[in-house]
Amino acid sequence: MTMILWLCTLAFSGPSEVAIGELMPLQVPADVKTQVISHGGAIQTSGFGPRGASVLLTHRIDDLPVDLSGAVWLRADGTVRARRALEEFPIRKNGPVISVALALQIASERVVAWSPHARLSWQEIGGELRRVWSVEFDRSADARFVRPTVRIDAETGRVLNVDGLSVAVDPLARVYPHSPTVDGETVQVSLPLAVEGLVDERVSVHQCLDLQDVESQWSDGEELFFHVCTQMPAAGPVDGNYFSDEIPYPTDPGRDEDVFVAANLYWSVNQGLDWFIDLGWEPLPDFDPFLEVTANSRETDLLTLESATDPTESLYPYDNAYSAGGYEDWEGNWVTARLVFGQGREIDYGYDGDVIHHELAHFIVRSQNGPWWSRDSDYGPRVDGGAINEGLADYFSSVIHGDPLLGEYSAGYDRSYIRTLDGDATCYDDLLGEVHFDSQPFAQGLWTFRAGLLPTEARILDELVLDSLVVLGANPKFSDIYEVLTDAVEEDLGDEVADRLRAEWQARGLPDCLPIQYVLSDAEDPARIYTPVPYFTPYNNVGPIPGPLQFVVDAPEAGATVTVRLSQREFLGLDPLGTNIPVEPTVISKSGEQILWEKQIEEHTFTADGTEVEASVLRWKHDAQDVGRMAEVGTSEHSSRPERYRMHHYELTFLADQAGPVVFQFANDNAGYTLALYDVGVVVGPSAIPPGMQGDKARACGCENGGTSGGMGLLLLALMGLQRRRREK
Repeated sequence: MTMILWLCTLAFSGPSEVAIGELMPLQVPADVKTQVISHGGAIQTSGFGPRGASVLLTHRIDDLPVDLSGAVWLRADGTVRARRALEEFPIRKNGPVISVALALQIASERVVAWSPHARLSWQEIGGELRRVWSVEFDRSADARFVRPTVRIDAETGRVLNVDGLSVAVDPLARVYPHSPTVDGETVQVSLPLAVEGLVDERVSVHQCLDLQDVESQWSDGEELFFHVCTQMPAAGPVDGNYFSDEIPYPTDPGRDEDVFVAANLYWSVNQGLDWFIDLGWEPLPDFDPFLEVTANSRETDLLTLESATDPTESLYPYDNAYSAGGYEDWEGNWVTARLVFGQGREIDYGYDGDVIHHELAHFIVRSQNGPWWSRDSDYGPRVDGGAINEGLADYFSSVIHGDPLLGEYSAGYDRSYIRTLDGDATCYDDLLGEVHFDSQPFAQGLWTFRAGLLPTEARILDELVLDSLVVLGANPKFSDIYEVLTDAVEEDLGDEVADRLRAEWQARGLPDCLPIQYVLSDAEDPARIYTPVPYFTPYNNVGPIPGPLQFVVDAPEAGATVTVRLSQREFLGLDPLGTNIPVEPTVISKSGEQILWEKQIEEHTFTADGTEVEASVLRWKHDAQDVGRMAEVGTSEHSSRPERYRMHHYELTFLADQAGPVVFQFANDNAGYTLALYDVGVVVGPSAIPPGMQGDKARACGCENGGTSGGMGLLLLALMGLQRRRREK
């Protein structure tokens, strides 16, 4: 059921009198809720901020929120700058939903993590709205998940996926305005609101302390008690001030709990909030902006049973930071937004202003219902929304610090920085199918454009980026932010300036930023240093799930051999979820320049405990061929010490159907695994088709035997069969 919502641009004849002005029709479902956020500061007599306002449109079905929204961006005079319409999907509702207790149990069986928060909502799955439990955890023992979120079909319980001015009486502190690497020495600042502790009406700082606490976790029917760190309020001032010694490079990171980092975080986060407020930031009306900040986060050391369960053993350093929370859970309780900073092996992420303000920017984007997740397309899963989110975080952090380099200190001893916005990344050559890497063409283009503006113009650009977040929504494509921001720049800064932004982004492959990478064969450097492949479960999916990148190589003739090589990393410690052993990805291929995918919901019958169960499952259909599973061809040591990982190396050879471009894509149909692939390389060799074989015979030679030929093909198939039997025992 839908209705026409006549959303009015508002002309205010007085402070509280609303007159209907220009009307704008939007097709939206019933029960629409509107939230208005002004831009640029205090409300004007027009009823908006100096830079206008944004209106967020959301609705509920059976009193449950729908995780799709529309939005309108209004100018200060009430006319429409841009809009995002509410999408409509058919509603699937067959019966009651599983309990929150069962949802938490299912999620806890998928990841080794603690402190779950569950939220029930309607989400778009396979082109229809379904009720979904989203279970988010505060922290994880699995190094592959920074902050795991498990999405569960609320009717069936099937897992859908596993998706950082003082007065004399004020306390003083020493902090790094940027980082130990950039600043060299600390500076003295005042903390007016921290007389009793590092907490005020906006921020509360905690530290992760090793109090030898343990938390229960079930693994293979056995209850284990894992050693965890405990979040405690950060210590207050000593003799009225926060003058603890800084320890930027600890000798024992597993046990480091220096007090300096807490005050450094408190000051830096408040400085960042002040910057965003000065820019005109205001959270959505139903978003509680209070922030919990945690320092010295460390993890359970899963290398051995003793290191994981003995509370006297050291915790394991956490080399990362993240932003989480900021939403209502399934009971309508607010999950407080939080920023968590790890105590790394070489450095402490709470010392790095770039990282602090990057994570704070994630919080700001979330407070506007801005980009954070991605919609699938006919290329397969996409990372656009997440990449835009990471690019925005990099951009705002770099603007705050006036420096395109991010994380000169956090990069450690072997790198100069984590990322840079001073670069020439393009969608044509530099995508990896991962949100941080794939943000660079967008973010570097925006930063390069900003560098050519006058200071007043740069300020206007920053305001436009902030003000655009509501209308962009949670899952925009690169084309959306391209269109919205270039049009806004044209309106506020003129045609010539906007054309410069368009030219910069177009040169880097925006607005489309297609997930296709053309690679050179037999190059010394790998085609890609990293690319992920999604989670798979046979009770939710039929057939392989594609990875987010497609690769294209040039075949000199029909029957040319294409050999794909890659590596995967195996964790050598405890394996509570049975996911440590790497598994072979499937390779999908065809001649041409794109494999087309389509998602469909199908009804299938499964046998569980001797009982047949009918269930709806997701199938990715494609127009290419499964040319085979990759086969393991060797292992090697990993550089970690003590030895925590082993590298497994894989290879697959298949034949090109015809001369010209050959596109291939990794896919996953191994139950319960998320694959991370490293050092992907490609070699194109001579034809493996004997002279005289042409046409259908040549194609059959390249496809029907799993994509290999001759004795090598039999050897690879034998290896794959051995590995498959090993897993099925």
